[in-house]
Amino acid sequence: MVRRFLASEPIFEGDRGHIHHRLLEFGFTPRHVALLLYGVCTVAAILSLLPSVVRQQYAGVVVVAFGLATWLGVHCLRYVEFEAASRFVWNRLRPMLRGHVQLERLERSLRSASTIGQCWDAVEDAARSLGYSEVNARLAETPYATTSPAARRGTYWQMRLNLPGNDYVNITQRDGAARNPILVIPFVELLSRILPAKLENMQTQWPARAPQNSSTTTVMSSDWATPSVNPATPS
Repeated sequence: MVRRFLASEPIFEGDRGHIHHRLLEFGFTPRHVALLLYGVCTVAAILSLLPSVVRQQYAGVVVVAFGLATWLGVHCLRYVEFEAASRFVWNRLRPMLRGHVQLERLERSLRSASTIGQCWDAVEDAARSLGYSEVNARLAETPYATTSPAARRGTYWQMRLNLPGNDYVNITQRDGAARNPILVIPFVELLSRILPAKLENMQTQWPARAPQNSSTTTVMSSDWATPSVNPATPS
């Protein structure tokens, strides 16, 4: 049932993925398959009865042993569904989980930021952690960028978030980048939910001032990073 669920197949329909089918494909004869299944059922029955006759402190050991034996047996059958699920967990699910942790940190950093420069620092750190090649923005009429225009070469795609006024956040991903970007849409949605009100609140408290340069940030004097596309259409 778990195997069919992972493959998005009906669990009540027959297929040729049952244990005896797999054993036959491995070269066992029907007689050997039947004897092997009898043996497995006998061992399982013994393990199920052991907790009632051994000391209570050993009951957990029996359960763990049964679980390990089951896992080993399923692993030896080499079901493609479980192998694909395993690769997905290690190669895709863990990075996605790490990305959501970064988004949670970004949201907290933006809500606690007291200056526009701190907002940019939070956006830049999150973009780098999520694998984006570069990010540039205009916050409170002040342009920020993680790289210079000359560093952009070859094929790349962009995702642009338009903010109130002339402000924006623009993500650029170069072809052949060392890391694959993740959670682009959640990242943009988070910024669109928090940044407008945050920037408006900061601008009403004090006028925007040009931020100080850092070793990782280049502050441009003009809006060189604005892509020549329809403002409503990400490029």
